[in-house]
Amino acid sequence: MWLAVSLFALLLWLSAATALCVGMRRIESLTDVPPAADADCPSLSVVVPACNEAAAMEPALRSLLALDYPHLELIVVDDRSTDGTAAIVERLAAAHPQLRLLRVSELPSRWLGKNHALQVGSQAAGGDWLLFTDADVVFQPGALRRPDHAHAQLAAAGDPARRNARPAREVAPRRRPAAYPAPELDLEAARPEPGPVRVRPARPPRSGAHEEPPRDS
Repeated sequence: MWLAVSLFALLLWLSAATALCVGMRRIESLTDVPPAADADCPSLSVVVPACNEAAAMEPALRSLLALDYPHLELIVVDDRSTDGTAAIVERLAAAHPQLRLLRVSELPSRWLGKNHALQVGSQAAGGDWLLFTDADVVFQPGALRRPDHAHAQLAAAGDPARRNARPAREVAPRRRPAAYPAPELDLEAARPEPGPVRVRPARPPRSGAHEEPPRDS
């Protein structure tokens, strides 16, 4: 019987592996997708939160500035950095007007730094689409045009996952993101009052054995 079960499990595994390999072959690589035309590229705002990223910031920003994309806005949110992060962004922004620096000097109560920086950047963004990325990510020049073209192809082909996809600004006017801080927890009120602890046997007693009543401790 165990041999039959093992053979059945092996057949299931082989079937799943075959389906995975066939499915992976059907997935089109972005390297095979032609770049989108300028008219097919929605305006895009790239938001980069940064906290003490002076060591990696400049190569990442230069790769973003070198992106082959017609309607691009770059927003770096300096989240209370104590190194030269802001100075690097200011130097590059002086030569590239599409790059802006926003500063966060104080973290509001019950916020995480990166989440807050992303909200600050999204509030200032003017693009139809938002792209959040880290301060140490280096992009290839054509990294944005090809996904746009692939998205347009899928929408034209009737892919239900893409057919109704629209930029946020086409669905509804951009609204100021609402802040939902975590509720304060009253740990003292949630702490149980001290009292006797009921102790019971870990296992039920055997049949006919004397069962001791619960003891207070």
